[in-house]
Amino acid sequence: GELDPEKAKELIRTFRPDRDGGLSMVDFVRSIDSVYKDLRMLRATVAASSKIDKALESIMNIVFYVSVFCIILAAYDFDPLALFLSLSSIILAFAFMIGSASAKYFEGILLILVQRPYGIGDRINISNSESDSNGGGAQGWIVDDVTLFTTTIFLAGTNEKATVSNGTLAKSRIINGARSHKAILVLNLKFGLDSPFNRIEIFKSAVEKFVKARPREWLGLLA
Repeated sequence: GELDPEKAKELIRTFRPDRDGGLSMVDFVRSIDSVYKDLRMLRATVAASSKIDKALESIMNIVFYVSVFCIILAAYDFDPLALFLSLSSIILAFAFMIGSASAKYFEGILLILVQRPYGIGDRINISNSESDSNGGGAQGWIVDDVTLFTTTIFLAGTNEKATVSNGTLAKSRIINGARSHKAILVLNLKFGLDSPFNRIEIFKSAVEKFVKARPREWLGLLA
């Protein structure tokens, strides 16, 4: 058979082999995992879209029945505006009651459907946007599931799960480790006072060799 150049480009873009065309087992598994996360995110988006459709259907039903009710009142020579003015105080109180909740609801929708600061499987850190970030790195959460209203995450160290409102996340600082391709990782290493200098040099050379052997994971060693 003939080689389809477009499909070949898609495969190269998906698996990202090196210049010699080689692909290690670890890189192959990572590419498959990336495709799997995209599929899960697509499934979550489709589920969220169905929820949006149901919500819009409910809103349209309410508008339709209210319109029919007004038409019936007008047919019996009753002014619908007078009825609404008599209920204006109740409507105003209800608007004040759900105003903040509605604002958070729409902020969460914009976060998931427009901004999309994370995907399923990404390692993220959530903090107050007004506070200073931790220069030594931050404890990460793994995104487990994303819906229109909430995001389910679990702590990487203890597997503790938490469900957070998307409206709350919209006002937070979200650091995405999966999208921080040139992030600097700070490791504090402690050596005893009686450790000989040549042993520290051996340890440093081993770390440098480890970093140089994995160019797709580490760009370089700063110290």
